[in-house]
Amino acid sequence: PEITSLSLAPTNPTIRDQLTASYAATDADGDDLFYFPEWRVNGNSVGNGATLPLDRFRKGDVVAFVLRVSDSPATATAEGSMTISNTPIGTSNFITASST
Repeated sequence: PEITSLSLAPTNPTIRDQLTASYAATDADGDDLFYFPEWRVNGNSVGNGATLPLDRFRKGDVVAFVLRVSDSPATATAEGSMTISNTPIGTSNFITASST
């Protein structure tokens, strides 16, 4: 499988925002794909699915979204992360991807 897109919103998250991940993947062989989304706050797993409620993080937390997509046995992984602030200024949002 190949993860063709991963985006996190909002771009500049604050403590008042619900976080959302949007993603898509394809498989060259047309195999069925299985999605395993995970949200992490400061390295700790706090949920799965496309959204993370605002009660799961605080100012200064580093929130990561990790997506694994598998067609069994192959797996692709992508990760995005952001730092939560009180205001949109000074935040960051990074996306990385890999495939095995």
